[in-house]
Amino acid sequence: MIKQQQLFNLTYSMLFTGFLLIFPSTSSAVQSYWDSEIIESFASGSANEISMKIDSSGDIHVAYSNSTTKQIKYAKKSGGAWAIDVVDTHGTQLLIGSSLALDASNNPHISYGINNVSGSLNYASKSGGSWTNRSTTVSGWSPGYTAIEVDTSGDAKIATGTDLRLSTYNGAWSTETAYIVGTPEGIQVDIAIDSNDKIYLSHAVQPSQRNLAYTTNASGAWVTQTVDSVSNSGNNSSIELNPVTDDPSIVSSRNGTSKYIMFHSFNGTSWAFQVVDTGDSSYAEPDLDFDTSGNPYVSYYQFNGGNQTVEFATKSGGVWSSETAKNLGNTSSDTSIGLDASGTVSIAYAALVGGFSELQLATREAGNLLNGVNADIDVRTGPNTFTGADQSGGITVDSINVTGDGRIKKQAAQSTTEASFESTSFIGDVFSIFDLALDDATLNGTARITFNYTDLLGLLSASGFEESDLQVYHHLGGSNYETLSVFARDEVANTITVDTTSFSDFGIGVNPEPTTLLLLGSGLLGLLPRRKKQV
Repeated sequence: MIKQQQLFNLTYSMLFTGFLLIFPSTSSAVQSYWDSEIIESFASGSANEISMKIDSSGDIHVAYSNSTTKQIKYAKKSGGAWAIDVVDTHGTQLLIGSSLALDASNNPHISYGINNVSGSLNYASKSGGSWTNRSTTVSGWSPGYTAIEVDTSGDAKIATGTDLRLSTYNGAWSTETAYIVGTPEGIQVDIAIDSNDKIYLSHAVQPSQRNLAYTTNASGAWVTQTVDSVSNSGNNSSIELNPVTDDPSIVSSRNGTSKYIMFHSFNGTSWAFQVVDTGDSSYAEPDLDFDTSGNPYVSYYQFNGGNQTVEFATKSGGVWSSETAKNLGNTSSDTSIGLDASGTVSIAYAALVGGFSELQLATREAGNLLNGVNADIDVRTGPNTFTGADQSGGITVDSINVTGDGRIKKQAAQSTTEASFESTSFIGDVFSIFDLALDDATLNGTARITFNYTDLLGLLSASGFEESDLQVYHHLGGSNYETLSVFARDEVANTITVDTTSFSDFGIGVNPEPTTLLLLGSGLLGLLPRRKKQV
């Protein structure tokens, strides 16, 4: 993976006739980017029915099932490290339909079913470092999807279909039916709960059409409404309460002749809808979350032949925008989205990378969402020549030969890249830094890297330089850096290509001569003859 970070307030200086001259560089807002990491890599099987929550401390919790090992698993990231528990294992049957909730103390609660065991609903919770597992029988339920929340008393509320039912565990089990057999069908069901412990469900109705519906007991009795009358609109849905209005909202997918991700909002009396995304590709597994201001954030899976992606969308100023968070290649995935208190967006998903099945987490820092540089290269290497490119086209790496089965990604320890160049003897202006590492493999010979600097043209012009002035600088550690020889320069495509024998911080910028620095400080740079770009 490669991290690209726009730097600002970087100063350079020189000692001249006894005076220290300071020349501030052009400022630029820090751009956000998608980062990704491995939660678990699987020797067999894969992560299914992924459910993620972010707690009040910013710790990330993920529940998921593995169909091959017949396990329910739970992963938690705290203090920068992942810890993984096996919650339950069944010797012969699949454990399916995992759903995760957190209580007021940030303890995890997971619901799931046992495939081919009629009515078998299971519930596990962790407190004091230990898991407690419980089970009950929901009459007439063919185990599939479950959805769990925890109420203000700490009681578990679990929704299930085929019949739409709500089971409560408060030391003992009780189950109530929201609808009778033959009316709605909770093919995929999701749940939300308000501060008064009222329940809100999204699900499918009418088995032959599977329309999207909404069921609640907010009035004291179970009431249902059809939200979307389009066939199969209820197959995939996610429901959340807007933290500002406390009204429910639902995201869902339509995959008929026209394909959409839909956002439905309730105003207390009726439902309104908006199109989040539409195209020729099919969509599935949408998930919804809100920030504290009531802005919606959506993750979903898009598939079109062999090109599967994890997508991200958000709404700002009444307008929806979307982008690709992760390219998956030829594999499908559930998605689950969450935001922490700082506004960082996280999406959990499954990926197939170089034959390895992995549970991964993509994160995007708060800031200029949907307008940053997507610098996620995150590719497997092997003992053969390798070529790869990041999703945005900002970086291309080719002619790599390595020993070992490794990964090209950002460095694990993220020291500030600006400081890495400030610690060198470099006195120029670094417009952009790419932090690149090769893990678990050894580079044989050289690697050829092409950097696209289109997003730097404004900074370059404002600083009074031409594209031909751009160089690539390589931090070698400590106070040492080198200027890499340019293999190729394309001022039409806005790219510069260099060869390197190692990976670390690569800075894109200019390192002017002392005379140029002095003129910059005195404001006389514009009096110099300018080099004209050759066309």
